[in-house]
Amino acid sequence: MTNKKLKLFLDSTNPEEVEEALQKDILSGISTNPGTVINEYFDNVRKIAELCKKYGQEIPISVMLTETEPEKIAQQAKDFASQINYKNLIIRIPAGWEESRIAKELTEANINVECTLGMNEAHAILAANTGAKYFFIHASNIKDMGVDPFKMVQNSRQLLNGFNTEIIVGGIRPKSMRDVVDAFLAGADAISAPLDVLEKMTSHPKTTENIIRFANAYQQWGKK
Repeated sequence: MTNKKLKLFLDSTNPEEVEEALQKDILSGISTNPGTVINEYFDNVRKIAELCKKYGQEIPISVMLTETEPEKIAQQAKDFASQINYKNLIIRIPAGWEESRIAKELTEANINVECTLGMNEAHAILAANTGAKYFFIHASNIKDMGVDPFKMVQNSRQLLNGFNTEIIVGGIRPKSMRDVVDAFLAGADAISAPLDVLEKMTSHPKTTENIIRFANAYQQWGKK
């Protein structure tokens, strides 16, 4: 099953990387994770939101919460949504039994939710029934379990037909750029990848070789 959306999300919480990617004007979203202390994470998300506004690209920004208790997750999500003041903020809620109630509560409060860390097709069903806007499949973790993540994407796409939940495939490693193509061919709506992966998508030795050859040919033409 092919997919005509082909959305590219940047997987980064680094404002400098985000700005570099925004300057190319090819992004459809940004996935963030709290790899730093919580205050720095919130500050970086605010900076990223301001950069998106600056470049006139108010694309979805997904944020991972730091609380683990369901009630605290719900409150932190609402606080974060109100503090960031960004119309396209997506709250990342891990796929789980208790978490599903929180995801449903947030969607009913008109807060966009990403059901994240999806590891099997059952999680896709859960995401759809919470009203999640996105279902995030972590490809490299699934591979590490000895499972084909793209078969899971294909199955999830079939299950989600008729729902508004979109599939994002993340966890793409720099040495596995083919995963980007395979994810889309399997039916993903979007992939989320680090900046180095997005950059390498544009690189091919034959392309570089021909650019140099054409440039040399034009130089020789100009000397005549």
